[in-house]
Amino acid sequence: MNVENCSNCGGVIGKLEPAYVSRGNVVCHDCYRKLPNTEDKQGQAAIKKPIAVVITLLVLTVSLLCLVNYIHKVNYIHKKDQLSEKDVKLIEAFIHEMNLLNEVKLTDERSYEVQKVKFDAAYKDLSDLGSNSNSMRRMSGLAFDVWIKCDFARHSWEMREFEEWKKRHDDASQSGENLVKAFRSLQGLESEQKTR
Repeated sequence: MNVENCSNCGGVIGKLEPAYVSRGNVVCHDCYRKLPNTEDKQGQAAIKKPIAVVITLLVLTVSLLCLVNYIHKVNYIHKKDQLSEKDVKLIEAFIHEMNLLNEVKLTDERSYEVQKVKFDAAYKDLSDLGSNSNSMRRMSGLAFDVWIKCDFARHSWEMREFEEWKKRHDDASQSGENLVKAFRSLQGLESEQKTR
């Protein structure tokens, strides 16, 4: 076997030493151990630059998509949270029938029964025909509170428990006032938002 020189360091590769090939060149054992690491480091550095660019672009794209999604949701929630004209009419009809029911005299049983039927129908319309906006769900909950308390008051009236009826009637009236306040508040907020 002939004596060879290392193409990298120029050192002699002895007769008993194995010769290695790196990039088509004969190199000694020490250089062979160093060269692949150098090649790997250079290769990794070359690979890291495009990967960093791709990751940066990916992060920017995801961030942009999140921002667009957030803006879309805010606009959707804002629109979805408003009362429609139909909702307003249903709530106004319920309040109207509620006020008429409160004005009926206890001694006029027939008028009370007729007005209670109208009031129940207005509540049913509100709960069946109202939209699914957050505001309308809130108003429906308040209307249910008024309706159930009026029903309890009616039951007391039918049982001729007039003291109990008075308490329940006052309780229903307070719930009705809360509903009217919430409705006025929503209308104020909506008109404020429309002017913006």
